[in-house]
Amino acid sequence: MTSKLMREVVSFEALVSKSDGYGNHVSDYEPRFEERAHFKFLRGGERVIGARLEGIQPTVVTIWRSPDTEAIQTSWRMKDLLSGTIYAIRSKIPTDDQLYFELTCESGDIDG
Repeated sequence: MTSKLMREVVSFEALVSKSDGYGNHVSDYEPRFEERAHFKFLRGGERVIGARLEGIQPTVVTIWRSPDTEAIQTSWRMKDLLSGTIYAIRSKIPTDDQLYFELTCESGDIDG
């Protein structure tokens, strides 16, 4: 993986709890930072095909490892700034060379 393949720009949003002004707390996403990324849309396998039939697109997103990206949690979400697609982050794994993170993400009906 080289940096010239990082063609996408994504933003990461953290789930935070805020006061609604009436003594209640509501959860909402708050933007944290933007990052260059590489997308690999998964196509094969029985589980992947089943998810796609349900309107969910599993994707592996590669990003540079940095102090910002170290903070990413599976409660966060990611937004593709070009298409506007929102992805749920399911896992974050460092690559063998420790230079990148590979995020397993899903777009589609991600609230479930």
